[in-house]
Amino acid sequence: MKWTKGKYPARRYLLIIWNHGSGWWDPAPEPKSSAKGISFDDQTGNYIRTAQIGTLLKEAGGADILAFDACLMQGAEVAYEVKDHVKFIVGSEETEPGAGYDYTFLAKLKADPDMTDAALASVMVNSYRDFYTVKNKATNISALDASKLPGLAAKMRVFAELALEVGDDEALSAGVKGAMRYSYPIYGDLSSFVTITFANIRKEHPRTAEFKAAALDLDKYIKTSLVIANAGIGKDPAGRSMSESKGISVYLPYLDDSATEAGVNSMFEAPYSDFAFDKATAWGKLVSHLYTLR
Repeated sequence: MKWTKGKYPARRYLLIIWNHGSGWWDPAPEPKSSAKGISFDDQTGNYIRTAQIGTLLKEAGGADILAFDACLMQGAEVAYEVKDHVKFIVGSEETEPGAGYDYTFLAKLKADPDMTDAALASVMVNSYRDFYTVKNKATNISALDASKLPGLAAKMRVFAELALEVGDDEALSAGVKGAMRYSYPIYGDLSSFVTITFANIRKEHPRTAEFKAAALDLDKYIKTSLVIANAGIGKDPAGRSMSESKGISVYLPYLDDSATEAGVNSMFEAPYSDFAFDKATAWGKLVSHLYTLR
């Protein structure tokens, strides 16, 4: 990035990171995990860790748009690490088909180099959508306004704290079990989880009304402020429409009989609490509670 900016200075920069991707899952050293980070080097085993994406952007002076031509990268945890160094983030909550991005979107940029950053991010989403609609491949892609991520974190903290205080475990269990899931099943669509939880809140508690309001507020913020473009194409292997993906994923336990919090945590290189996102939201506390719901 520094070399490019020095040799080919521009008014705006689009950075695309390509290769394998596994979201915020920074794998523990072998043999604990064979998961891949982003830009995984098949020969050395090296990869770019979640926090390092933010570090490299900071040290290179940032970019106007950060795009991940890689699987599973459009998660709240990843986005929060880079929020201060980019304006918009383009990526997929799900695995990408092998062909990756449709780079013909560059022709539209060439024809209109003065288009806004938001417009270009939307062009990338629409190009990807059209490409895989024709190919009949199931996937999704979205564009996020990075300036809205602090607001997202604040609303998620309120939601998580009220969820724990109200303790409507039946509603939370319904949300966890019904949320749209992806190839790494600990990733669930945030909006899907929140809306299903809201629809099942029944427990009487002095703060139930606040919990409901927080859920509605969070979901509205995702759909009308944070996500500026979103596309779901086709159906997942279970026959579920990818249109249920609303643009950003988050850590949600997958409640099968074999999944335990300690077991999942053992596959991470570092604790989930190390992420800037968890420090801002305390989401990990809610995750720990969700693991108890069977």
